[in-house]
Amino acid sequence: MSSNTIQMFVEVILPVNISSTFTYSVPANWQGKLTKGMRVVVPFGKNKIYTGVVLEILSSHNGEFVLKEIIEILDDNQFVSNAQLAFWKWIASYYMCSLGEIMVAAIPSVFRLESQSIIRLHPDFDERETYSADFSSKTQESIFQYIIQKKQLTIQQLIKQTGIKKPLYAVKQLVEQNMLTITHEVTEKFLPKYVTYVRLTWIAQHKIDSIFEEIKRAKKQVHLLETFIDIAQCDDSTKPIPIEKSVLLQRASVSEAVLSELIKKQVLEVYKLPISRFQETSSLTENKLVLSPDQERAYKEIVGYFETKKPVLLHGVTSSGKTEVYIQLIQDAVHKDKQVLYLVPEIALTIQLLQRLEQAFGNKVGVFHSKYSDQERAEVYQNLLSPNPYKIIIGVRSSIFLPFQNLGLIIVDEEHEQSYKQVDPAPRYHARNAAIMLASIIQSNVLLGTATPAIETYYNVSVKKYAYVSLASRYQNVLLPVIRVVDVADAYKKNRMKSMFSWFLIEKIKEAIEQNQQVVLFQNRRGFSSYVECQQCGWVPKCMACDVSLTYHKFANYLSCHYCGYTEQLPTQCPQCGNNQLKDRGFGTEKIEEELGKLFPGIRTARMDVDTTSKKNAYKKLIQAFENHQIDVLIGTQMITKGLHFDNVSLVGILNADNLFNYPDFRANERAFQMLVQVSGRAGRKQKQGTVVLQTFSPHNPIVNYIVNNDYHGFFCSETEERKVFNYPPFCRLIHIFVKDSDKEIVDRVVNELACHLRRSFGNRVLGPDNPPVSRIQHIYIKKIIVKIELQSSFEKAKEKVQNSIASLLHQYKKTRIVIDIDPL
Repeated sequence: MSSNTIQMFVEVILPVNISSTFTYSVPANWQGKLTKGMRVVVPFGKNKIYTGVVLEILSSHNGEFVLKEIIEILDDNQFVSNAQLAFWKWIASYYMCSLGEIMVAAIPSVFRLESQSIIRLHPDFDERETYSADFSSKTQESIFQYIIQKKQLTIQQLIKQTGIKKPLYAVKQLVEQNMLTITHEVTEKFLPKYVTYVRLTWIAQHKIDSIFEEIKRAKKQVHLLETFIDIAQCDDSTKPIPIEKSVLLQRASVSEAVLSELIKKQVLEVYKLPISRFQETSSLTENKLVLSPDQERAYKEIVGYFETKKPVLLHGVTSSGKTEVYIQLIQDAVHKDKQVLYLVPEIALTIQLLQRLEQAFGNKVGVFHSKYSDQERAEVYQNLLSPNPYKIIIGVRSSIFLPFQNLGLIIVDEEHEQSYKQVDPAPRYHARNAAIMLASIIQSNVLLGTATPAIETYYNVSVKKYAYVSLASRYQNVLLPVIRVVDVADAYKKNRMKSMFSWFLIEKIKEAIEQNQQVVLFQNRRGFSSYVECQQCGWVPKCMACDVSLTYHKFANYLSCHYCGYTEQLPTQCPQCGNNQLKDRGFGTEKIEEELGKLFPGIRTARMDVDTTSKKNAYKKLIQAFENHQIDVLIGTQMITKGLHFDNVSLVGILNADNLFNYPDFRANERAFQMLVQVSGRAGRKQKQGTVVLQTFSPHNPIVNYIVNNDYHGFFCSETEERKVFNYPPFCRLIHIFVKDSDKEIVDRVVNELACHLRRSFGNRVLGPDNPPVSRIQHIYIKKIIVKIELQSSFEKAKEKVQNSIASLLHQYKKTRIVIDIDPL
């Protein structure tokens, strides 16, 4: 490097859980070609190679040591925009996590290239010497023979294909003997999807008649060529348009070998073009959107508030037509050439919503969620970086990290939903709050919509932090459902219960089915029963790895842990006392389905829970079947409460409201109110008033009264009054700190030391340590500390004190995990 050349450095984010970024030098030939937000390949540690994102361009660096150079630049343009980087920094600071953890969450894995260890035969080793090679173990010999056969393998492939679980020591010995080599290489993971096309060669286009003469004895080749010309939709007789290879072979009913012969004779040639993995929608079928007077008023109020750049809450009762207002606002944004992010809490909601938006906006709509493969998510990400990106993205919480070029509107539908909060791994962000900050960074508008606002959201309205718009009546003046409360204790006394169904609910189900209407039954527990119990000694099967009882799944006849996935067969007798009378206790969706079949033989039922929707298209098939009335009764967990629209549902049954009321958490009442109002809202659409049957052992619970009267404001006032007394959000901020270790004694020691350290800074605002509801998961013991921070205090300084307290212990307990959750739910 010449003396007058200015050295350039870059600060790089790497996908590792380390709080700092890393500085690298830039080779002279790449200086001037790098900008913030580009991906670079860099060395890390002794052998690793990572893809990182450039956070800053530097002209100098602090330090006397020689820096490593970047290996490669992967992009010609920014892969992560300046606005995204600013957003990442805010997430890292607010939620107390590393930029590397955010990078892992934000960028699809196929774009985060990492080095792989490739094992090959040493170039100086003669395979003829194999028989005289001195192997010190059978493992060495097996590995070596396998490498000779396969030529090269990654460590992961070697383990998978040979079944040798720990091959590294043997591989290392073979490397030391100069029999094998290990190299660390980076490979591109994103694979565009291609379709193979067929066309006439340039030569064939000019002598098509003579070609037929040359191949006239090969009848199948003649037929294939005739078929090609017939279906190619010619511009003229000599220049057929190319067609898909699969279409050609299917139409001609010939094998690929016939095509291969014509390719050898230079008559036809094949080539590939990239295509989208997603089915395209070409036609726009939705008629011009006409808003009702109430919707029109709400729409105009929202547009007016957007001028202030305040977040806007659209508080509309269930079935008030919030989606129509959203669509009108989306149209406005698209007409201004702006992009829209439409956040939903559950994948299931994307299905019905996609149908609506594709009818209105066609191929301008994209979808992003975890049921897509890595390659599909990468394709959506890449589309948004292209010159002609999607205008609208429907997605779950992780969509907040997508690379929008001109984002003008963020809609957070069902903003109250707990699903918007990421739990594990970090970053433990709340997508609603993150969306509000992102909108502030890029100066876009943000709209929150729900029938049951989060307490914090409605509080922000009350203190004028958010604007407020209301839709107080259902679309087309359809009446809200009638909610009938059944006292289950009284029904049992009067012998008016069959299993988990009251006589009243049974009668209402019968009426709905006879009138060719549909029913939704809600129970927020999957499986057959909550647990199994020995009737003689009280033994209950527990998970071996977690501090929970196992849930019984009758259909598959096994017991399962819903935390770690552990399963075991249901024992035929109690292992503790030998008694063979094991009784299932409680009930889940599976048991409801079985009992319903006994009460109504021939009834068509289906379940919507984690067990039935784990496969990629399971949601879609289930929702379509219910929409097409192939199902009479849909039984579900909280999945069915989240904004799904079914026109023919006249009855909703809530089988056990009490398991929502009795949860040990200050938010239990809020969650119960939201969930039960939302599921009640599935009843009654299109001129029909629905009915809700709410079964409970506590009919006089004040929450039940608020639900029956759909009185959100009354519930809010009651709930906030209680929270103010006990100093809980929205009147303070919370930080949860979890201490995790496989050794229970270490957990107890660390958590007690940490609590003591925190009390020096926060006094009696530190609660605990205490056990969370599940205190052991996957053999890891867990304890929790709660820190309350007053609203008037500096949250940043409070977090700094928390971080310092944790740092004072980590050097002593390096294997212990300490997890911080900001604004937990």
